Amino acid sequence: MTTVILACEILKQEVEAAREKVNCSYPIVYIDGGLHMVPQKLRQEIEKKLQELPPEVDTVLLAMALCGNAIVGFAAPCRLVVPRMDDCATIFLHQNDERHANLKEKGHFYLNYGYINIKNFVQDDYDYALEKYGPRRCEKMTRILYQDYVSVDVVENGAYDAHDKDFLAKVEKVAGIIGCPYRHVPASNLVLEKLFAGRWDGQFMVVEKGQILQTEQFF
Repeated sequence: MTTVILACEILKQEVEAAREKVNCSYPIVYIDGGLHMVPQKLRQEIEKKLQELPPEVDTVLLAMALCGNAIVGFAAPCRLVVPRMDDCATIFLHQNDERHANLKEKGHFYLNYGYINIKNFVQDDYDYALEKYGPRRCEKMTRILYQDYVSVDVVENGAYDAHDKDFLAKVEKVAGIIGCPYRHVPASNLVLEKLFAGRWDGQFMVVEKGQILQTEQFF
């Protein structure tokens, strides 16, 4: 019997910090973080990674959350344990054992180290629009896209240096594109630490082999 961690690469800093803290040696399989923008492709990749696991794997710890419904709607090929939360921002905003499906504030754009340094969707999309449409149209599109945001929030979960100068320079650029100030918000790595340590309380769902995870179970 073997346990494997299946994680989004955007959470790589947090996953490895949590694994080290709880002295966990489970192997990690990472999924391309860029697929988050297309949940259907992300679901297909998750299913593919699960099917490719060796037959001796009986438990998979999913270091991700609902993520646009990407982890629901298919039969689990083995036991899956997943945080019962809407996305990774909510995972990090948890600072105790009380479960919340969603802890995000409306109009707040949440960032972590991986979002800036592994898959910087805001910067990549802006650069693409600038090259394809030119400055004037790019700026107009960007204003419309991010008009409802009031803050860029850096989750300070202890897994990386949230005040690193190079990191914050990239955060400032993203905040400039979105058109609002940035701030640091208190966060933690508690949920992932509990996941890897086997402390599966009400913050988690255990999906047995053959069961189909449904969206409603998260809320």
